[in-house]
Amino acid sequence: MDVRLAFVFLAVCAGAGAQRSLIMTADPGGFSGVSEGQYILSNMTNVQNISSELPRCADAFEGLLRGKPVVLVTTGIGTDNAALCSVTVLEYYQAKSVELIEAIYLGTSGWTPKHGGFYNPETDSTCTAPLRPTPEDLNNIGDICISSASFRYTCGFCEWDDFPNAECTAPSCMGRDQEDVFSKCTFISTDNSVSERLINASKQVQFQSQNTKLAGYVKNFWTQMWQGLGVSPPVYPLSTPRVHGISRCAETSDYTLWTGMPQDYLCRKYLAQVLGNATGSPMTPEQVTCVSAMEGPGWMQALLESSGKKIPFANIRGGSDYDFWPLVRNNFLVMNSSWMDADQVNDMVTEGYRYAVGTMTQVVLQYFETH
Repeated sequence: MDVRLAFVFLAVCAGAGAQRSLIMTADPGGFSGVSEGQYILSNMTNVQNISSELPRCADAFEGLLRGKPVVLVTTGIGTDNAALCSVTVLEYYQAKSVELIEAIYLGTSGWTPKHGGFYNPETDSTCTAPLRPTPEDLNNIGDICISSASFRYTCGFCEWDDFPNAECTAPSCMGRDQEDVFSKCTFISTDNSVSERLINASKQVQFQSQNTKLAGYVKNFWTQMWQGLGVSPPVYPLSTPRVHGISRCAETSDYTLWTGMPQDYLCRKYLAQVLGNATGSPMTPEQVTCVSAMEGPGWMQALLESSGKKIPFANIRGGSDYDFWPLVRNNFLVMNSSWMDADQVNDMVTEGYRYAVGTMTQVVLQYFETH
């Protein structure tokens, strides 16, 4: 064998000059019995379990996805787990001289039901402004947000007033950007190339439909919402999943999976600032959708502040449920806690979770098919 060819062969075997795409997910399957990476793993070939090499991750697999070399990692749920696992992955492949050419994180999330919210409690203190919704305004279970930004929801000092009218409340907050108190709260990548390619790939996806059970739950949610708000006839979201980018949504992270319209409003108020900075165009809470999850700041900070070559990344979040229940006006605007039996609510979340994992996976598979 030619000496130069032998050198190249040995270098490749040792990993030098090799490249892989990094795919990360959060939940190993404890919630619904379906891990967020399960369908991707089932589509991989030449799979090698390397979990023992990455002890700070829930599991890890190398292989080929649509013929492209990838590593699929489950970080575990939460910001801390996502950060620790990400740092471990970066160090592992740097030591092996393997270049991670991109990172894609996918996970489920709770969404603002109506894009831009129903009311602005800062300008409509009674939340009685007329509503004229269209199907395009409504987010559906299985919709997808792809962006390269996230922020911590709990940064800042807040006062909550007007509890009798709890769902029509605008919390008073300050100091969200005080990094000397809260550490870094906002994470934005200026490289949107992976997000843009994923969004382009999604345009070729023929999404699977919601099953009959989930579709029934979603219809009941919106029927109850419009009855409670006095809107007739009821309006329902588009049935085909839609994919949105950083001009409309991004992940907000917290260890508390909060539920309520005031929390959603505060999220959108913060998010409008974040996306306005990211896109260079000022935005308002009425122009964005809150996407609630728990991992973004952890893994994004690890990638953005890595000492090695910066890895372009994208965050894919599938809508698995809504971030508050249907509303009803009983003297004051409140959430209708009895809108559906508790077991059915839990079943809706489980079905939504499984469906959102499926729609996200379809986008990732199409991406690796065409990219």
